[in-house]
Amino acid sequence: MFANGHRSAERTAADQLLRSEIGRKTADWGISVRSVEIRDVAIPVALQDAMSRQAQAEREKQARVILGSAEAAIAGKFVEAATIYAGQPAALQLRAMNIIYETTKERGTTILMPTSMVDSMNPIVALALAGQDKAASADATGLLPLSSPFTQQKNVPDVDRTSLVPEPT
Repeated sequence: MFANGHRSAERTAADQLLRSEIGRKTADWGISVRSVEIRDVAIPVALQDAMSRQAQAEREKQARVILGSAEAAIAGKFVEAATIYAGQPAALQLRAMNIIYETTKERGTTILMPTSMVDSMNPIVALALAGQDKAASADATGLLPLSSPFTQQKNVPDVDRTSLVPEPT
């Protein structure tokens, strides 16, 4: 309502300004102007196009700002989740298995997984890897390191692990 009242006041002021200017220029001819009223303003097509492009650019800018804010919020949630998962490796594995389950349940698809991923879902292997200081120290044979708490035994001599790997047939 305030905008309409403000617009009406501006229109009245413009009408009075135009009436005084036109009246001043026509007074020498003996013509007096009693009122002037602006009823319609025609905006050139080129100006309409320019205004439309500017409005569209403003909407796109606002959409990008909103999208950026959403991305920042999502990234913060990912950091929070990563911190939780870092302290709870089993939770991360459960989440991974849940994602796989949800994917196959909805679409009825088949998923091919690398064997290393399947091995990482094995709880015993996962707990052994989580208990190590460096997960990268596990060798490519897939066997647990001899320093693993699952393989330590008292009074057992060190064994060359390469001899434990079966020969390819």
